[in-house]
Amino acid sequence: MIELSKIATTKGKARKQDLYKWAKLISASTWEEIREESEGNHYMEKVRDEMIKMSQDESERYLYLREQMAIRDKASQLRSAENIGIRKGELLKLVTLVQRKIEKGDTVDKIADDLLEDQEIIEKIYNLIRKYPDKDEKEICNFLI
Repeated sequence: MIELSKIATTKGKARKQDLYKWAKLISASTWEEIREESEGNHYMEKVRDEMIKMSQDESERYLYLREQMAIRDKASQLRSAENIGIRKGELLKLVTLVQRKIEKGDTVDKIADDLLEDQEIIEKIYNLIRKYPDKDEKEICNFLI
């Protein structure tokens, strides 16, 4: 626990510690003090910038918060798209492997055992490849998706 009211009485080595500097920043009562305390520390400067943004009038704060939400939404969409791409890539690889094993004459059971995959999934892929022998692995993947 930190008693911000006792910051003024702090002496010696304690004044050089990060905790003291953060406490000074938090307890600052003017923008000039906040600027002085945060100067030269990247993290404190970021906090200062956020404090300034959050202290703006209501309409500006609302716009700022909407912008931050849009940034987080975009990041979430990118992560989701990346995950979908990874899953599609894994499926494409599996279809390719199943196609190669079918060309060797392997059965569904043998393919599932060799690839350490669920037999039900391999059977779906196997049946699609047999049903559409002229389709490539991407087209078979699209059927599965």
